[in-house]
Amino acid sequence: ENNLPIGIGAIKDVYKTPFDKAEIGKIKDKYDIELGYIFILDEKKYRGKGIAKSICKALLDKTRQRNIFATTEENDENPMKWILQRLGFIKTGKTYIGAKTKKNIGLYLLTN
Repeated sequence: ENNLPIGIGAIKDVYKTPFDKAEIGKIKDKYDIELGYIFILDEKKYRGKGIAKSICKALLDKTRQRNIFATTEENDENPMKWILQRLGFIKTGKTYIGAKTKKNIGLYLLTN
């Protein structure tokens, strides 16, 4: 807005421990990138506008030929959970407790 960023997202090469924590480590070699770091300024005027979903779609357009995963808090009030599902990600494996956040975390997969 006014040439200032209001949101950010990234595709990252990552560690594979979420697969082990979700007890599906046997498939981790099929996924080598993660959709992550999605952040929108915490201002009411930006919430519910589809900004995070638009950022995710733009990032996914760059990775359509690759399998990708994402992790997010398993909480029905977490918008990212619903965005991932709308974009075709499927929650896979066991929900686990995040080491840093101590919250329930779900592993979501998008297979191409």
